Amino acid sequence: MQISEIFESKVTRDIPPVVYFHEQSPQKLADEVSEYIITGGYPKKHAQYRPDGIHESYVRLLNTISTELEKSGGPELPNVWISGFYGSGKSSFAKILGMSLDGVALPDGKSMADAWLRRNSAPNRQEMIDAWDRLKRKVDSIAVVFDVGGAAKDNEHVHAAVLRHVQKRLGYCATSSDVADFELKLEREGKWDQFLQLAKATLKEPWQKKIADNDVFADEDFSLVMSKMFPDHFP
Repeated sequence: MQISEIFESKVTRDIPPVVYFHEQSPQKLADEVSEYIITGGYPKKHAQYRPDGIHESYVRLLNTISTELEKSGGPELPNVWISGFYGSGKSSFAKILGMSLDGVALPDGKSMADAWLRRNSAPNRQEMIDAWDRLKRKVDSIAVVFDVGGAAKDNEHVHAAVLRHVQKRLGYCATSSDVADFELKLEREGKWDQFLQLAKATLKEPWQKKIADNDVFADEDFSLVMSKMFPDHFP
């Protein structure tokens, strides 16, 4: 027998040194979750019991979120801080949970959440499944997963970077927060369909395609359409 034969997976496969938040293709996520090891999940009297395993951390976090959502006055704790030493698994923990909350479908047609939950083979794995089901009964979740350090523009405040990525995730203009704000205003005022029709006639292509291509001239194109839509405001 050779040493390589005692491993479950090929030791010659490509193993990235770190987890990258910008890599979110279905195949990449499938590869990452297939490698994920969920530690813990043993009864307290078991020799391998540990109170701070990944299983225990997920169960605690999911149940805490659910508990906050159940409060009559709304959540009092709006966020969670994930800490640990370099290489302890913080990025994997957060990314896999986030993409599971986002309902991503993997190449085999199954959800990221299903693949993630299947990775837990501990005796108490049902605790994690129950905690997940409890949360999903309360919210139809989406997630905006990105690395602030790598995504923020020069001298951009954290809240601005977060807002920009949330707007992009919701389908608004990703290259200009000002345009995204106006898109939302048009929706609220019931003028969005009118804008889309006029944009297609003016720009010779659908507005969604224009912003999906991250067009750097989105501001100018938006102003052009608005000038036709509201000529009295753009003399």
